[in-house]
Amino acid sequence: MVFGVCGSLLFIYIAFRAYAMGMTHDEAYSFFLVHTNYLKALGATANTHWLNSLGLKIADLFDLHQPLFLRWHSVFAFALYAFFVYKLSAFLKSYAAIVLMLALFFFNLFTLEYFSLARGYGLAFCFLMGSIYFACKIIANNEVKEKDFLGAFALGTLAVASNYTTLFQFAALSLFLFGVLYRQTKDVGIFFKAKWKYATLLFLITCGVATTNLLLIKFITDDLHFGGDHSFVSETMNGIWAFMLYLPMEGAWTSTWSVYFTSFSVLVLLAMIAILVWGIVQKKWLLVFPTFLFWFHFALCELTHFLFATPFPYFRTALVLFAGMALSFVFWVDQWNVSDKLKTSLVSMLAVSMLTYLVMTTPLTRSYEWIKHSETEDVLNSVLQASDKSVQDIKILCDDGVYPIWKNYYSQLETDPFPMQYDIYYDLNKMDSDEERLNKIRQYDFVICRTRNVLPVLQSSKGIQELKSFEQSGILIFEVPFPSTSSGNAK
Repeated sequence: MVFGVCGSLLFIYIAFRAYAMGMTHDEAYSFFLVHTNYLKALGATANTHWLNSLGLKIADLFDLHQPLFLRWHSVFAFALYAFFVYKLSAFLKSYAAIVLMLALFFFNLFTLEYFSLARGYGLAFCFLMGSIYFACKIIANNEVKEKDFLGAFALGTLAVASNYTTLFQFAALSLFLFGVLYRQTKDVGIFFKAKWKYATLLFLITCGVATTNLLLIKFITDDLHFGGDHSFVSETMNGIWAFMLYLPMEGAWTSTWSVYFTSFSVLVLLAMIAILVWGIVQKKWLLVFPTFLFWFHFALCELTHFLFATPFPYFRTALVLFAGMALSFVFWVDQWNVSDKLKTSLVSMLAVSMLTYLVMTTPLTRSYEWIKHSETEDVLNSVLQASDKSVQDIKILCDDGVYPIWKNYYSQLETDPFPMQYDIYYDLNKMDSDEERLNKIRQYDFVICRTRNVLPVLQSSKGIQELKSFEQSGILIFEVPFPSTSSGNAK
């Protein structure tokens, strides 16, 4: 009942956000690739999440180009995600553990974020939770049934197809289940026999295809950049806490927050080591399993970073890691040998705090990682309202908070609502003098840039005035009087 009510309310919340939020850069580029059938680029960029691209293409085939319809697959993935979270709660015996499950997976800004965006992260998290459910069912019942075994591998494959960040989780889950199967049969060749060979085939194909594609993206097209360069703790773990608190990305790493986050991260990691050791000693395999998922992923992150300089998971790419970490504590609380009253009181305080924070902090019109794109439509409408020129004659110099959204999304629609002339603001940085920059600026009617990227020439030049500022995205519009007749790059 509680899961049903919470899940239904959160589904409405997620659907509304999918409707209210403007398109982000990554969504717009994915839409551009499928809308223009640019198949060559699809497999060569880390921006492609294959099942997400499929969802976008389905919407595109029906000319459903509004943001809500382009995000339909992520929104409906939440319903499946909520179902699997509910099914996982069936393995819990204590009320406190169930409440903790609700808090960490339902009342959490981090876990809810990507179900409102046309990206593969929500899909991957949904299918991963389903795969974990079937694996937990096998472990809890101490019986390997074919449908549960294949279900875990099939959903794991879908998770990897949704987003390659799930690859290490899928590998860990597969190896654990292979170990369970061997433990029951004592047959080394069991993995290639009869009904079990299909799971092995799924494992080999999924890991092979994903690894090959990742190597292409890393070493051929050099597009695997997003993530951390320093350490798993300072970027992966600390990033999770910053996201859960919805701290501004630019301000999340101040010295004060860094100390708090790092201290908490170390405590969490030490606790997870203790949980893993205790689970193995006590042969609590349902407790060992999610902890193993986390530590196996951690080990592969460190190894690949050392060997290939791959980035550490960071914000959105750390989402799948949260499943194993959170479930480790949920199952531990379920096993914690203290009074139910004490456990329930402590966990309830956490749940109420997280729910209150969700309600008070919840952003309905912007995403966490793409805040600079949250007001693109309002920005361009403000330009239209401020100009006396016909739309096609308006010239704009703009930065990456606006231009990619217009180029990859609005200009691809059947009717472009903003058919103005655009040039890239960052070209100004390549010029040697303010005089040269000013001559360039005066070729345009408006300059659009973010607050932190404002060049001094814009604020000091006579006649150039700040027209409007947008607090949420940090976008500024400057109006340039009497531009020259030389034009910028037209559409």
